Amino acid sequence: MKTSKTSKLIANPFIIDTLLIGTYEIDNEYSLLNQSELKNGIYTGAVNKIKLKRKVDSDKCTKIYTNPAYRVNIFSLPTPSKILYLWFIYVLTVGEDYIYLNKKLYMQESGISSINTIKTALSGLIDNKIIAVSPVKDYYYINPLYFYAGDRVKKYNL
Repeated sequence: MKTSKTSKLIANPFIIDTLLIGTYEIDNEYSLLNQSELKNGIYTGAVNKIKLKRKVDSDKCTKIYTNPAYRVNIFSLPTPSKILYLWFIYVLTVGEDYIYLNKKLYMQESGISSINTIKTALSGLIDNKIIAVSPVKDYYYINPLYFYAGDRVKKYNL
């Protein structure tokens, strides 16, 4: 009998009884409208509100958007640019579309010892429109099509 791929992949070795993922509960409030009370585009009925609790992850995260064209662009970067891109993903502040490059911290954490390597990394990210120079020294705008920490829809009123 052939075993399916999904049945073979149910025992993730990283998921154990002591897995420590912080969570907290939030309240989501929803409005319920009676469709029959809508006349000529104007709602005239009562609005009922319901609250639902849901558990969310408390760890900060940055989303990486997976459009295949973006993936190809990232993989075409020089290696120093890929390393800096990864570091940016880890240090991006939630809700901001700019990032501070703390060169000393970056060099310490990445093991890079040459400022020229940072210049190469920045050039690759800038040339490929993943980041852009800002008017403030060592701050760069991020391209939120590639990565973002937070809610892009809310940030840009989409």
